[in-house]
This record gives sequence, C-alpha cells and structure tokens, in this order.
Amino acid sequence: MIERILALDSLVNVLTLKERMWLQSQRCLKGFLLIEAPSMVIVLKSFVVKYDWQPPERKYNEDRAEIWLNQTTKEWQPIEMYKHKIINEVINQIPVKK
Repeated sequence: MIERILALDSLVNVLTLKERMWLQSQRCLKGFLLIEAPSMVIVLKSFVVKYDWQPPERKYNEDRAEIWLNQTTKEWQPIEMYKHKIINEVINQIPVKK
C-alpha cells in the first residue's frame, strides 16, 4: 500500500517532504494508523483503496527522463502524459498549499 501511495504522489506531487518521509518510516510496520497519518496521506490512501489504483509500469529512458507504458497503445510515453480518469478529479479537490 505504501508503495502505491508513494507512486501516486510521484505522479501528482501533493505530499510534502515531511509527509513522504513519514510514509517511508512506516514501511517497517505492517500497516499504519490513519489517526497518526498526515491528512494528505489519508487522501491518497483513500484514492488508492477506493479505485484499486495500480501504478503504471515506469522506467527511465536513455535521456534519464521518466516514461510510462501506455497499455492501450503499448508505447512508452513521457510521464507528463499519464492520465487517469479519476486522478484529476481527486487532485482538483485538494486544497493548494501556500
């Protein structure tokens, strides 16, 4: 679960460094308590669970740019082109950090 939350954040970039570090610290535990989790982590975890979101297959190309495998076209594309029909709706509901 933690890996999927971190993978989702790598696409949407809504967690702070402190929140990402908190998630990393939870890897040694079987699970984490939502009471202790930062609110943005809870938002991403809820998305992952509700939609059974799985991260796309990703790698780095020869120019060291991250790319993902589009399962529809079977072509590798820049990660910026990754679109999930529900991610944008969820992200639009997250308050912008100042």
